[in-house]
Amino acid sequence: MNEALPPTRRPGIRAAMFVDFDNVFTGLQAIDPEAAKRFAEDPKHWAEALSAGDSGKSARRFLIRNCYLNPTVYSKYRTYWTRAGFRVIDCPSLTQRGKSSTDINLVLDAMDALSGSVGIEEFFIASADAGLHVADTAVPRRRPDDHRHRGRRRGLRVPGDGGPCGGVP
Repeated sequence: MNEALPPTRRPGIRAAMFVDFDNVFTGLQAIDPEAAKRFAEDPKHWAEALSAGDSGKSARRFLIRNCYLNPTVYSKYRTYWTRAGFRVIDCPSLTQRGKSSTDINLVLDAMDALSGSVGIEEFFIASADAGLHVADTAVPRRRPDDHRHRGRRRGLRVPGDGGPCGGVP
C-alpha cells in the first residue's frame, strides 16, 4: 500500500506583513519627504529587501502582504502597492478628524493570520500610530506559539523602544 508523502515546504520563513500606509507615509513626510515618496511609490524595493532576510539568516516568503490605505487621500499610490503584490484594504476616514478603521482591521487580520492554518512564523507590522500598541498587546498572548514578530514605528525598530513586539523569538 502506498502511503501519502508528507507535504514539501518551500524554503524560507513564512511571513506576514501589515502596513498602516497613512501613518507611515505621514510620519515619513514629517522626517524625510523623499523617503516618504520612495516608501509610497516603490514598495516592491523595500519589501524585497525585507524578504532577503537579515545578513546570514533565512529569506522570508511574505505569504500575506496587506496595506491599509485611505482611498480618498492616497488613491494615487494604490497601483504601486497592488503591483508589488500587496492586498490593499480601503480604510476611509470615519470621523471629522480623519480617524479610520485601519487599526482594528490590521489587528483583526493579524489575529486571523496568527490562528490560521498556514503557519505564519514571522509578523511585520509597520505603523507610526498608537495602533501598533494594540498589536503589542496581542504579541505576548501568542508568544507561547513560538512566532517571531517585528514592528516599525517611524522607521525605527521596535526593540529600541522597549516594546514587546520587535524580534520576539
